[in-house]
Amino acid sequence: MGGKIRAAVIAVTASVVAFAGVASAQAAPTSYIGGVVFHDLNADGVRQEGEPGISGVDVMVKGPDGGRYPFPTDAYGSWHVKRVPAGVWEVSYADPELLATTPQLVRISVEDDNGYEVDFGVRAA
Repeated sequence: MGGKIRAAVIAVTASVVAFAGVASAQAAPTSYIGGVVFHDLNADGVRQEGEPGISGVDVMVKGPDGGRYPFPTDAYGSWHVKRVPAGVWEVSYADPELLATTPQLVRISVEDDNGYEVDFGVRAA
């Protein structure tokens, strides 16, 4: 993933859980989801050298709780979500002025301590 990544955070704090009468602290999740929305010049669905990122595209991230969170791409087409709790997440984008060269919706089963990259290739309509 090239260029800078703008960090966006879904607020997840450490919590205290009582188990069998003993309190223990749970660490904040360490997984992340990120990627790039790029101009797919050859329409093959794979980002190659020289295919620029596209800024200002809203990537929507839907969490296991059903909440939807928008993450606009930065000047390099990058987006990033830190501290993603485990569960099934949906990542999508929609822009009527852009034609997709990759799937517009991706489902991810997030496990702790993992990173997931979701890139979206698009062409001008």
